[in-house]
Amino acid sequence: MRLATLLYSGGKDSHYTLYYAIKKGYKIPFLINLKPIPASKGKYYFNHPYCQKIIEIHSSLMRIPVLYYRFDIDKYELFKNKIEIFMKEVYEFARKKAGFDIKFFFTWDNDDIKAEKKHIEQYNRITSFLTKEKIDFEFPFLKKNMDYIIKNWILNL
Repeated sequence: MRLATLLYSGGKDSHYTLYYAIKKGYKIPFLINLKPIPASKGKYYFNHPYCQKIIEIHSSLMRIPVLYYRFDIDKYELFKNKIEIFMKEVYEFARKKAGFDIKFFFTWDNDDIKAEKKHIEQYNRITSFLTKEKIDFEFPFLKKNMDYIIKNWILNL
């Protein structure tokens, strides 16, 4: 059985990536969300308490558990400055929970990558690291933008 996961924010890009992975034949044993430790700089960066409630509802309705990767100020600095180390930690967290290797899907689309110069650098560092470590991954919407993704999703429902 092929297993996969993704960093799940509850947004439309996360939903479509999840849909895409399932349509490709992957079983999703869990989703990953970054749970900030209170008073960290990342407190609202990845997950506002209101969004967490929505994510919990999504999880319940989809019957896919959400695992929370604890996110503190040190991990925030890793994410911003050494994203490949951060991704290694998140991957190892997922791998340990799954019990074996698991494919990682990423939600970034073309607009996300082009939004900031730092995003291009982060993308290059992530893909270089994952390739070097022989970790299975996919950015399925890299050559598309969200408008295309939404229209395609609606047409395929």
